[in-house]
Amino acid sequence: MIPNAPDLLKDYPIILTLPILWGDQDAFGHVNNVVYFRWCESARVTYLNDTGLQALMSQANLGPILASIKCDYLRQLNYPDTVRIGARVTR
Repeated sequence: MIPNAPDLLKDYPIILTLPILWGDQDAFGHVNNVVYFRWCESARVTYLNDTGLQALMSQANLGPILASIKCDYLRQLNYPDTVRIGARVTR
């Protein structure tokens, strides 16, 4: 575990915990960089559903716009660990 990991997620209202699957790995045995963005997508969907924003946007015939996404890799992840992803709106 990353030291002070709970502090990294303290400002995120939605935290999603997912298992790292065998198929998430690349040929070098660590999680492929594309998988991180799939996890972010899952966290965004969870955020929209859990906060009720998805229902409100559907009623108004609106959809969310993802203006920017980036990933800072703090360490490699491997199967069979778990990962926690935080989701929030910044603007």
